[in-house]
Amino acid sequence: MNVETNLNHLNSNEVSKMEMDSNPVYTFRVHWLKGIFAPSRLIGQKLIVYRTKLILETGIFRKDERIIPISKVTDIRVTKGCAAGVLGYGNIYIETAGTGSSEISVVDIDSPDYARDLIVHLIDQNE
Repeated sequence: MNVETNLNHLNSNEVSKMEMDSNPVYTFRVHWLKGIFAPSRLIGQKLIVYRTKLILETGIFRKDERIIPISKVTDIRVTKGCAAGVLGYGNIYIETAGTGSSEISVVDIDSPDYARDLIVHLIDQNE
């Protein structure tokens, strides 16, 4: 069976959910100032927020990707230093059900408070 045949078997509600999740809601990247001095693994780092999942992409030469369903997120922590607070960047740590440590750690991204608020809003919407 090809993809088109499989899509015909889905009801319209499932298709609209797939279409809704095909475009990211927002993409957070490493702050430009930190990107100048950061190792290559951080320069290519970005957190892509979809309605039902989070994707963390890291690296430039060696790509790594982690996918976390929004429904599994249990805790979000944001940290910022003095300069980071003034310049608008910081760190975000996302924990999921069943893990004792951070499942996703994103260092020196733009607008970590907005990232946290957006993810919390999407969690509330999906419940």
